[in-house]
Amino acid sequence: MTAALAPGGTPRVKALYQSLRDDVAFVAHAPAADPVLSAAAASALHAEARLLDARAFDRWLALWDEDATYWVPLSPDGDPETDQALFLDDHRRLGERVWRMHDRSAWALYPQGDAVRLVGGVEAWPLEAADEIIVASTMTLQYVRLQSIFTTAGRQIHRLRRGADGWRLARKILLLPAQAAGTPHLGWLL
Repeated sequence: MTAALAPGGTPRVKALYQSLRDDVAFVAHAPAADPVLSAAAASALHAEARLLDARAFDRWLALWDEDATYWVPLSPDGDPETDQALFLDDHRRLGERVWRMHDRSAWALYPQGDAVRLVGGVEAWPLEAADEIIVASTMTLQYVRLQSIFTTAGRQIHRLRRGADGWRLARKILLLPAQAAGTPHLGWLL
C-alpha cells in the first residue's frame, strides 16, 4: 500500500511536499548561520561523505532515522508535488537502493567506480524542534569508473536530528544544477 492510500496518507504526503519546499526556501533566504551548530554539522556531513566514498552503504543507511526522506529533484527548482525526481525516497526505499549497490547483477555498477565527495560551505540553523537542525552545504563529487571521469557539484540541504549516538539523518535534499544536462548513469548517486 502506498503512503497516499494509507489512512490519513494524502494529507501526510502533501505536508511532506510542503516541508521539502519550505526547507529549500528557508536556505535560499536564511539569516546568518550559527557557527557552533555549523561546526558540529560539518563533522556529521564529512562523516556521511566518507562512508559514501568508502562504499560503506550499510553503515550510511544506519545513520538514517526510520522516518527519513531523501529527495533529489531533476532540477534545483523542482517541486516534489508536481515534478518528477531522481529520488523521493523513504527509509524503506533507501534500503532497497543500498541493497542494489551490493547486487552484482546490477551491471551498470560493476566494476565499481571510485567516488570522492568534497563538502564545504556548511551552515546550520536550529529548528523549532529542539533536537533538529537544518544544514546547507555545497558538494562536489568526482566519480571515476572504467577510465571515465564524471564530475558534478550542487547544494545539499540536510535535516539532522540529535540522537543518543550523535547526529542522525532525518532528511536530505540534493540540488544538482548540472543534472538537467544528464549523467552517464546514476551509480554515483546516494
